[in-house]
Amino acid sequence: MKKSKPEQPIADLLRSEGFKVTPARLVLLEILMTKCAPLTVEDIAAQMPTGINATTIYRALDQFAQTGLVHQTHFRDGKTYYEYQAHHHHHIVCTTCGVKEEISLCVESSLARVIKESKKFNQVQDHILEFFGVCQDCTTV
Repeated sequence: MKKSKPEQPIADLLRSEGFKVTPARLVLLEILMTKCAPLTVEDIAAQMPTGINATTIYRALDQFAQTGLVHQTHFRDGKTYYEYQAHHHHHIVCTTCGVKEEISLCVESSLARVIKESKKFNQVQDHILEFFGVCQDCTTV
């Protein structure tokens, strides 16, 4: 599980990624670092202090995702999810109840094969890999 980080290391992390340290960015990144699951903008906004508007949240999340500070993904429900990843991972999602579980399996070692088999690409910049199935609770109902 991810642990809450003191404010100073969060500020240092923001600076190291080229961001100006603002109260909104500090709180936003702290929320993402303390949660053990991907969050929607609505989930995040509900935890933000009053006075920080949705535009600020969307803009910061977009910037964080573009630099790789946070991971952005989709789980077939039409929503965008954001997550701070202390280590690279993916998820398996129940198509019945929506529960999400972190899995460490990744295809990074296969990316060279992707390029080798491609006729028009010579570089992979990013990848998204999510698995979908039915969890044990939903199969026993």
